[in-house]
Amino acid sequence: MNNLNNNLLNPSFSKDKEEIFNYKLFYDIKISGLKRGLDFEISQPIIDNKGYDLILSSYEDGRNNIRRFQLKTVSKKSKTKSWWINKSFFKPNEVRDLAMVMPNANADNIGNYGGVILIEYDANEENIQSVNYYYTDFMVTTLFHHKILKYKGDIMEFYKNLFTDDGGKISLKKGMFVKVTIDQLLELSTFYPFGYKDINTWKFFYYGNTFDREQTTLNCNS
Repeated sequence: MNNLNNNLLNPSFSKDKEEIFNYKLFYDIKISGLKRGLDFEISQPIIDNKGYDLILSSYEDGRNNIRRFQLKTVSKKSKTKSWWINKSFFKPNEVRDLAMVMPNANADNIGNYGGVILIEYDANEENIQSVNYYYTDFMVTTLFHHKILKYKGDIMEFYKNLFTDDGGKISLKKGMFVKVTIDQLLELSTFYPFGYKDINTWKFFYYGNTFDREQTTLNCNS
């Protein structure tokens, strides 16, 4: 008997599932950009050995912004609560960003500053009922470090593991992701300036790699 939810969970249809939810993400990114007169260029590596699934770029006011992302798709009913990624992919690509959590950081500690987009869906036998986005990158973890966002784990232990130079992988728990709208995702990944607009109760300001708590309010579900 045909069942949409069961088939989405069936490894035989993994490519179909990937295309369905990736194209939904691409559609949402394009619509969000066009509302602001911004043209996003979306590309994917031909060979799946680069450590990322998506390259997103935009050009605005003489500034070319390029970010690389890993995409993780999971059912809302799934028991999976963590994902392994390459440490070098997740590390920031500038020493000044590292200095926010590592005062003695140097160029040996930098990486690719990749972001991770978690696509969580809920489906039944006939329909996909909901699709939600969660996002994290190194800069999001600094929100935990500065206690702007709550994190139940030990963020310093996470940094210790991240910067252990073993060329390996690190586990990202779901609690390290922030539930976002597509606009919020593009703000956190620096395609839109923080505080671009008031989206529900989301207001965020970021000044020269320092956080100004007096001007910062953030209300989101993680």
